[in-house]
Amino acid sequence: QQEAKKTSPTPTVMTFSAAHDRFARLQLLSSHTLYDLVSTLCKHTPVGYEGSEGPNDHLWYVTTVDGTKYESSEYSCMSELRANRTKLDTVGLSTGDTLQLTYDYGTTSFYTLKFLEQRPLTGDEVPGVFPRNNVRS
Repeated sequence: QQEAKKTSPTPTVMTFSAAHDRFARLQLLSSHTLYDLVSTLCKHTPVGYEGSEGPNDHLWYVTTVDGTKYESSEYSCMSELRANRTKLDTVGLSTGDTLQLTYDYGTTSFYTLKFLEQRPLTGDEVPGVFPRNNVRS
């Protein structure tokens, strides 16, 4: 008797916009984490002091539509839930939902991300090109 091979489902592409950067179209795979989303936001848009900070420069958390908070580090300040262990496809996002990033608890900044769409990978896309900023023209 042959055992069926377990294959992980093909990830889908999830696209987000950033309220503070009208050209940003952040695209990640559904298998990426909330940490990956914040890292992509920091890499491709201005975040933090002089717009040049990253996901490891300060503590932060992401709040979902239902008020759930996912925190950046292993230190629990605002939540027991970890952003680096939470895959995007487990957050339960619907098109149009927003996520709120609260960045740097000392000189706090707020960033709003809007979930625009979820779609299958196209034939010419390979998972290795994600995450990316597919800039809106």
